[in-house]
Formats: sequence, structure tokens, C-alpha cells
Amino acid sequence: MRSQIVKKIVAVVLYLYTSTVMFGQSGGGSEGPPPPDGRDSPEGVNLPLDDNIEILLLIGLLYGCYLVYKKYRTKNTAA
Repeated sequence: MRSQIVKKIVAVVLYLYTSTVMFGQSGGGSEGPPPPDGRDSPEGVNLPLDDNIEILLLIGLLYGCYLVYKKYRTKNTAA
């Protein structure tokens, strides 16, 4: 019973500590983010977010088949 109380107290202390650290800000927080430097504009920039998505899906499918095969193989081997 005592260990449960200690665990709960430690959890509350850690929660309060992390929340104060997480919400802590410097004095200049009201200015917002700095302006962009103008070197790269978002217009016309081709970000490779979904280039080669087919290859990634194929690799994921092959890895999934490998895991299923590995599980099937360990399940059906003689012990």
C-alpha cells in the first residue's frame, strides 16, 4: 500500500515538474517567429514528400511478408 502512495506522489511531482518546464518561455515570446530570409521561397520548391512512395510501399510489403514467414517458420519447426 505504501509503495503505491509513493508511486503516485512521484508521478504527481514528475508531472508538475515537466509541465512547468514545458510551458516555460523566455521574455521575448510575444514577438513570434523570425521572418524568412528570402533565399528559398515555398513557391516552386519541389519537396520530395511522396516521390518513390511505391518503392516504400513495396519494401514495407516485403518486410511484412518476411515477418509472417519468419513467424510461420518458427511455429512449424520441430522443437
